[in-house]
Amino acid sequence: MNGSFNDIIVGGFIKSLTVDNEGPDIKLFMNDTLFRDGGITDSNPRLLAIINDQAGINYNGSGIGHDLTGFLDNDPDRSFVLNSYFENDFDNYMKGRINYVLQGVE
Repeated sequence: MNGSFNDIIVGGFIKSLTVDNEGPDIKLFMNDTLFRDGGITDSNPRLLAIINDQAGINYNGSGIGHDLTGFLDNDPDRSFVLNSYFENDFDNYMKGRINYVLQGVE
């Protein structure tokens, strides 16, 4: 028996590109969600970031702009990569959280 099937797509591309000019919604806390701006914490607090983006969260690190990064005191030269600290909500590519312990915060 012989035959063929020509409708298999490997790789490919999307014909209608959706432009996403909005960044994710990020809520930042220290240690837990009860923390408020101006609150007191110790010198090694846990950074908690709750992230939501309707276009999805890409944290695979394979290329420029595909890392989740953070920095303190408006100093991007001292940035740190947070990819391995990200956990997505179960079965949801649009939401997740980062848990990262900051060291030696003044």
